[in-house]
Amino acid sequence: MNDGMVAMGRQLYLLDDKDLKGEVMGKAHESKLMVHPSSTKMYRDLKEFYWWSNMKREIAEYVTECGMYQQVKVEYQKYVGQLQPLVIPE
Repeated sequence: MNDGMVAMGRQLYLLDDKDLKGEVMGKAHESKLMVHPSSTKMYRDLKEFYWWSNMKREIAEYVTECGMYQQVKVEYQKYVGQLQPLVIPE
């Protein structure tokens, strides 16, 4: 193939074509069926059909740059309890 892809079994190996990688990640991340998945979910889904070098890292970077994902992601922080008043010096 001359369009930046090489077929190998069920997978398409994407060569160093940033536009093509961006299009694949964009379609996978913004699909109405996927609803902005996390980078782990998106990597698992894409690796069935695509592969390129540094794929996992590039997917993680793409997802962290997504504004919608940043708004809806859950923060996992330990609850610290109630605030304690400071002692007032005399």
